[in-house]
Order: sequence, then C-alpha cells, then structure tokens
Amino acid sequence: MEKNKITMVRLEELFKEVTEEVRGVGIPVSARIVGPVINTRAKARFGCCKAGKKTIGPVSYTIEISSAVLAADEKFIKEIIAHELLHTCKGCMNHGKKWKQYTETLHAAYGYNITRTSTYESLGLERPESASSSGQPQGYKYRLVCQNCGGEILRKKMCKVVANPGNYRCGKCGGHLKLESKNTTSCR
Repeated sequence: MEKNKITMVRLEELFKEVTEEVRGVGIPVSARIVGPVINTRAKARFGCCKAGKKTIGPVSYTIEISSAVLAADEKFIKEIIAHELLHTCKGCMNHGKKWKQYTETLHAAYGYNITRTSTYESLGLERPESASSSGQPQGYKYRLVCQNCGGEILRKKMCKVVANPGNYRCGKCGGHLKLESKNTTSCR
C-alpha cells in the first residue's frame, strides 16, 4: 500500500513551519532562501541546499527536496527540511561542529533526529529501482577506492575526481584515492 504523497502546498506549509521553529530557538538561518523546490531526479539524496553565487550582498540559497520522500511521514520530511535549513547558517555548509550543535539544539527543542545521511528504509519507504542500497548509482562506469580505509566511490560519468583521483581525498578518512576499474565498453 503506497502512502499518499504530500502536495506542494503542504510542503510549503511544512517548510514555513520548520523555518519558524528553527528561528524560534535562535538558530540564524538565512533570510534569503528559495524553496522548497521539488527535485524529481534525485534518488540518492533526499534534500539539497545550494548556495547561489555571491554577487553583491548576502548569499541566497535554494533548498531542494526529493520527490522520492514526499510519501514519507511529515515528521521525516520536516527533519530533512531542518537539515537543509541548517546549511544556510554561516559556517554550516558542511556537517561540522557548528552544524552538529544546531542539530542537537533542534533535537532538544522539538525531538528532531537530524542526521547526515538517511535511508529509504528509515523513512518507511520502499527503495526505487533506480537507487541502489548504498546510495551510489547503479550501472556505474568508474570505481575509485580509498587506499587507506577501502571506501568506494562509484561514478556513472567522467568527472574531475575520475580524471584526476590524485587531486582528491577520501571524505571519510582523508586517504588517497585510486581509480580501480573502468566498466566501459569499447566501440572497437
């Protein structure tokens, strides 16, 4: 049985509600936020906060929510919104110490369980066929491996990290990356 998906109107209401809650406990989220925007292509991530290019004045942010999570309970959608709103705070575009402090503040105030990552299963949703269990793309062409912890990075397309793995480090441990395989087919 598939749950009813929330509408754009309801998503906007939740977004406004969470924004007021976050500001209500003194967390300085940006006043220049575009969103929520529903992303129909994202399957391996549930939300995204994009900082606009700074011209004159403060940076603006766009917050996207994956259409894949619109069937989840509103509690989980609110946690995803809160997660992305925290990225609009100064010094919080990563999941560093300040970001974590803000998540703890929201947990204490509202019981939110905001984490860096999540799974379809933890949201009570069935995984779409286009999303693998690891969150990595299926049908990948390139596999990079961390020479320190053995972590894998899979990519479907040629990108900077695939072309020059020596210029990048593992996000988990900081180890060197090495291109282990190219799953490509030749035209010859």
